[in-house]
Amino acid sequence: MILDEPCSGLDLYAREELLNTLEEMMGSSGPTVIYVSHHLEEIIPPVTHAVLLKEGSITASGKKEEVLTEKNLEQVFQVPLHITWENGRPWVRIRRTN
Repeated sequence: MILDEPCSGLDLYAREELLNTLEEMMGSSGPTVIYVSHHLEEIIPPVTHAVLLKEGSITASGKKEEVLTEKNLEQVFQVPLHITWENGRPWVRIRRTN
């Protein structure tokens, strides 16, 4: 299944409902899912791998914890940021530069 920005336009409640449904569906016998998003907090625990693209080229690929690092994300998004992992999901915060 290919999902391209499936949470676009959803409010927080609807987004979390959709992500919960996907998480249940993607259990051990669920379908293979390609999930495209600019919003890292949408990467749910069953997602195991990630690919980062910049200007159409792959900048990093592999296990999500190895790909979704501050260094890689700053290179792609071109902003200083901080990433934390909570309940198997990445959360990004932009760092202030004074």
